[in-house]
Amino acid sequence: MIANALVHRNYLEPESVQIALFSDRLEVTSPGSLMRGVTHEKMKEGFSKIRNRALANAFAYMNLIEKWGSGFPRIFRDCRNYGLQEPEIIDFDGDLRVNLYRITDQTSDQTKKTDQTPKTDQTGTNMPVKLNEKERVILSYLQKKPDGTQHEIAEATSLSLSTIKYYMKKLQEKGCLQRMGTHRKGYWVVRFN
Repeated sequence: MIANALVHRNYLEPESVQIALFSDRLEVTSPGSLMRGVTHEKMKEGFSKIRNRALANAFAYMNLIEKWGSGFPRIFRDCRNYGLQEPEIIDFDGDLRVNLYRITDQTSDQTKKTDQTPKTDQTGTNMPVKLNEKERVILSYLQKKPDGTQHEIAEATSLSLSTIKYYMKKLQEKGCLQRMGTHRKGYWVVRFN
């Protein structure tokens, strides 16, 4: 997946490929949106357009990729074979992210029964983070639309803009929400959902 991100990224964009590892997933974000004619469904079936042909040839020569268009079908197949959740493909405005999820213990089931969300300390031990309904609504929205603005969240949730700003600051302080990238081209990462 990382080799795919390097081969298919848009090198005219100044950003870097970003790799983030969380307790429940691996996120790989690549600068450059999907090329014209490429869709998520087509990617799953093996459709590919090479953005950087020389780089793809070099990666194939070094056996870092097999052949063009085989990467995503193999990733989806391997996830099914290992009993993992299907990878999530998110097309931001100008960036493409793929989330690979790992099998987690039953903490997510326990979390749904309480108003707490698991957070891990430096040793990997679960620490409860209490969230109220407004915080859960904001995190839920940002999971679906990580590049959402505070105005969009307020409009979608019927909460006031000042309420959104207040709770987003609190979520950042709790370590549940982090801003990635620039102010204009950035996005939100929900950390402990």
